[in-house]
Amino acid sequence: MKKTSSIDRLITATRLNIGARVNETLYETTILRLKSIAEQLGLPLDIKIVYSSTRRVEHVTVSGVSWLIYDQYIGQTMNMLNRLFIESEDAHPSLIYFHKVLAERLIDVGQLANALHCASVYHSSREVLDPRHSDETWRNLLTRTHERFLLYHELGHRVFSKPTLLPVMREHVQFLIQHQVQVKKKPLNEALESFRDRPTAALHHQDFDAAIRDIRLGLESEEGQRFRQAQLSSLAKSQTEEEVFCDIFASDFVLAEGLLDGEDPIRILRAIYVGFYHLQALEYLKRFPSLSSTYTDWQTDNMPHIQSRGHCLRAHLIFLYQTELRVKQHLDEALVTDKVSAFEVQLMEDQKRHYDVIYDSAQRLCENLRVNDWLSVLGEETMKTLHNGLNYPESVPSKLPDDHDLRTIILIMTGWLP
Repeated sequence: MKKTSSIDRLITATRLNIGARVNETLYETTILRLKSIAEQLGLPLDIKIVYSSTRRVEHVTVSGVSWLIYDQYIGQTMNMLNRLFIESEDAHPSLIYFHKVLAERLIDVGQLANALHCASVYHSSREVLDPRHSDETWRNLLTRTHERFLLYHELGHRVFSKPTLLPVMREHVQFLIQHQVQVKKKPLNEALESFRDRPTAALHHQDFDAAIRDIRLGLESEEGQRFRQAQLSSLAKSQTEEEVFCDIFASDFVLAEGLLDGEDPIRILRAIYVGFYHLQALEYLKRFPSLSSTYTDWQTDNMPHIQSRGHCLRAHLIFLYQTELRVKQHLDEALVTDKVSAFEVQLMEDQKRHYDVIYDSAQRLCENLRVNDWLSVLGEETMKTLHNGLNYPESVPSKLPDDHDLRTIILIMTGWLP
């Protein structure tokens, strides 16, 4: 009898994993590069690819061996979001897709009736997600970049745990964080002045006066002040320093790997930016089970933290592009300024596109379902529909599927199980 390894036993105990779905050939080149970098840093590790419904990438130590566990399912999720980012005409397809993602998240926390409702919405409308196969080259680059980012980010946690490694990068991380602290501490008049100096694209095609009103609301309203204070609190935490370090570490190596493959640096940097917005949208759904129906405690909520990370990352991507132009392409300063300005506008356009067809859907879905605990109402109704569909009388509730069978039904409806 073949002995099961310690890492496989851990995966079996902590995830619903289908190893037969893993396609390791997709990651061979990146894994070789990743392991080589880890070896050079004195941090050898093994890598395990799984296909689990949790979409979780993590670093663990088992029997003295360091393992990086990468979940191919999050790569598949990124691939779908990239298709929506490229092909969608409006927010409806992502709204349908996020019902699937939320259903699988609700299974993780045992909210099976709620998960059943979300799965049924997705199952009944999934045809809106049929692919058009437009700009497959861009989609493939986006997905490849995002998966590499996740892998390198996870290695970054191991690197960060060794304080003597990469001191210059650590200093740069401190600079990025302190800059964000200064930005978020700006009084209203300085914030408005900074906004007026930004490119027109920063308006996201919004009326200028409306944009100013939004800034005032964000800085003067009680909710806006609580959110900004939560961001400042997050920026002061060691956890944020570590996550920003991992984002910077990942960005640097993903760019280097892309350049080795002959990719355009602008497209790689844009892909990193879009991918981080995907992660923010997924975070909205991941946190949903912990939300109350009436109030958000921004000090404990993860969104101020991940948004602050995103702001640091954006600044670093601009820095990387400036470095590419000055150091590698040896362009004169006037041309560097023009190209960087155009790059910033492109990032703003990508951000607007993401909000329009993906990010707003995640926010809207969560907000609509949490008000008055509306999802629980819908979940109970869907369970009744399932009960009636099984043709059991109301007096025999025990005839409903047990939790294991209900999970299976939900995962079949979401398409995770065939």
